Amino acid sequence: MPDLLSLPNELVCRILELTHPDSLVSFALANRQIYAKSLHSLQIHRDRLSNLRLIHDRNPTNVPSAMRNAVSEPNLAWYTRSLEVWECRRNFSTWKSPVFDEGNPAEDPDSDEHRNWPEQHYDYSHLGLSYFGDDELDQYHSLLLHTLHLSEARAEIWMKRLESGYDEPLKVLLMALLPRLNKITFMLFDTWQNSGSANKNPLRLFSASLRRLALLPALQWPCFQSLMEVTVGQTHNLRYDNEKYYPTSYTIAPLLLLPTIQKLILNSFLDANFNAGSDFEDDDEYPYIWEWESHISACQDLQFNNCFLSLETATSLLGGIKALRSFTFVNGYLNQRELVVSLLKNAKLSLEVLRLDRSYVPCDMRILKGFENLRRLEVVDRLLIDPTTYKGYRFDEFDRCTFGVADWIDFVASLPSTLETLTIYFLHERSFEHEVQGLVKQLSLLVAAKSSDQFSNLCEICIGNILSRSLHNHGFADSAGPRIMRPVNLDPWYLDLRNACDAKGILLHSNPPDDPDSDATCPSCQLFPSKDGTESLPKYCCA
Repeated sequence: MPDLLSLPNELVCRILELTHPDSLVSFALANRQIYAKSLHSLQIHRDRLSNLRLIHDRNPTNVPSAMRNAVSEPNLAWYTRSLEVWECRRNFSTWKSPVFDEGNPAEDPDSDEHRNWPEQHYDYSHLGLSYFGDDELDQYHSLLLHTLHLSEARAEIWMKRLESGYDEPLKVLLMALLPRLNKITFMLFDTWQNSGSANKNPLRLFSASLRRLALLPALQWPCFQSLMEVTVGQTHNLRYDNEKYYPTSYTIAPLLLLPTIQKLILNSFLDANFNAGSDFEDDDEYPYIWEWESHISACQDLQFNNCFLSLETATSLLGGIKALRSFTFVNGYLNQRELVVSLLKNAKLSLEVLRLDRSYVPCDMRILKGFENLRRLEVVDRLLIDPTTYKGYRFDEFDRCTFGVADWIDFVASLPSTLETLTIYFLHERSFEHEVQGLVKQLSLLVAAKSSDQFSNLCEICIGNILSRSLHNHGFADSAGPRIMRPVNLDPWYLDLRNACDAKGILLHSNPPDDPDSDATCPSCQLFPSKDGTESLPKYCCA
């Protein structure tokens, strides 16, 4: 019986073509002779990894093409790791790529130049009710029933939408057919620039499918077994005129049921009470059940940005997670203390990273001491003042205090002794000497308390943006002029803090004294905006 090496090259190449991508490299590395015969297949493998790793639907035919490839040649689906969903198209008349390049040809979306622009680059004449063949539609119907586990009635409804050109079912079916898909991003155009009504929701079928699949044991799910990260409402600055949407708790909560979910990032998320409506009425087959079984989700990183949700909703989401390790809440309007109380109830032992950036009313954050394994804490200044000493400023006091009269909390007594990194961000555009000096005093006591018994792991403190704030109440050159930002002169007590940090082996991030306009950044400050509001990192911070 001939062995593999004795076969003609044509047969070996054919075997390589039929080899699953997951085994191709191992097969090619068996020996030198097989490797030499595998070079062509390995090049195809590399090209597919490069070209198919990310799929997006900015071109409306991208998803149908990927779907057809996944059905006809399943090996191609193995290469895709990430999917970007930019829009839900309601019918074939909307299957045109809107303007998304820097040279936007027309600002008016109703102008002929704007409407005709896509046809200059793509041919859409084949799009219509005959775009999908009967056999293809039968395959999609079968997938809705047997892969997504929809009922017959609900599958028929979604098939009618698909036949008319509504492309949401195609995207969800494609997600289900990609065995190594680990990231989905639902893009969101800057809503304040879009005057359209927010009545679209690209997560309805996806969430409905998760609710049906949740009835099965996790290991028996026929799809979504590799999906680890979902971002909802990722903003972008491309000139891409997709309609805005506001995902609600009805469609967000089922995402926690994904069997391998690790990171869930939610932007512009509304509570069910703020439901903006749906372009399809009665879209759920069964009444929505909000109370999930407690502590079943594998999610480890939960992030909220600009979300309008009730404490009850936030508590329900937190209670559904088994062992949350990282939590971020920015640009929100919940009482931060009540949120921390909920975190202590559900993630006291597991939480390692906590980021909170806004509080309009001082909160008593001395309860932070309750976290037993917190390693990184990133907060704004107002969350670290003592509310029992707080007194809101009067107009005649505006020239001597930022957020009112208050003392800082006792850092040593209030912060977890397991901290490794502490980041404090001054939210206001100016800081007064007595406020900053009081903070530095508390930080000095914290550094001095580092010993084998407490704060033994503390290795990094970031207060970088304090040093770019104005010391005096002269923020404007004149009534119409630009704000003048002066670095705060913290000598000598700031130098004492730096020396104490150096002696304890703690890295202190600050603005370089000899370069107040430095653009350097540090990895601890990834949460907060820069001075000009255009970057995601603070501008005045360095290591």
